[in-house]
Amino acid sequence: MDESVRFLVADDHPIYRQGVVAVIRSVPQYTVCAEACDAEEALEGLQREKPDVVLVDSFLAGENGLDLIRRIMDARPALRPSSSPSTTKRSTPTRRSKPPPADTS
Repeated sequence: MDESVRFLVADDHPIYRQGVVAVIRSVPQYTVCAEACDAEEALEGLQREKPDVVLVDSFLAGENGLDLIRRIMDARPALRPSSSPSTTKRSTPTRRSKPPPADTS
């Protein structure tokens, strides 16, 4: 009997996705049964592979990751997907061209 936990990883950034997959595969009882770069691939993998856990990029290209999570929950109500925050991928710090004026009061 196979007791491994099967993961689907959905992220549109290949390097980030590969890193997540590598970490998951480093745990002996975990396997990655599917990877997806967009919502449609994730839904196809969900139907085809029947993963136990779905990790979804919250800023997935083409569809908001939270919307995808709703679609996953509609398709498989017992499954509880998880969203990765992906803060380094979407938040670009802004830089001021000059410092704000000094307070002279």
